[in-house]
Amino acid sequence: MERSERRGLSQGLIITVVAIAVLLGGFGLIADEVIEGNTLTFDDAVIAMFREPGNPADPLGPVWVQEAVRDITGLGSFSVLGLLVAAVVIYFVMDGKRREAAF
Repeated sequence: MERSERRGLSQGLIITVVAIAVLLGGFGLIADEVIEGNTLTFDDAVIAMFREPGNPADPLGPVWVQEAVRDITGLGSFSVLGLLVAAVVIYFVMDGKRREAAF
């Protein structure tokens, strides 16, 4: 590997590390505000935008949208994620990648 290639690689690595640090810092700041409860008025306003004005229990939009969103949310459930992880581990073991399976 030539010197210019290594320099480009190290600059790319530095940019990546800085970008990750900035994103993690931003996430930490937002998480701190949420934990302190400073975002409740914003959250309530956003929720109210997607509700019927006279009946806040009734979301806007057709029933099929509500069902589709509920189904997508269900993909993040413990059961679905557990089955997915188990399937990936089994695949790695069968493919001879035991380190990846253990990870």
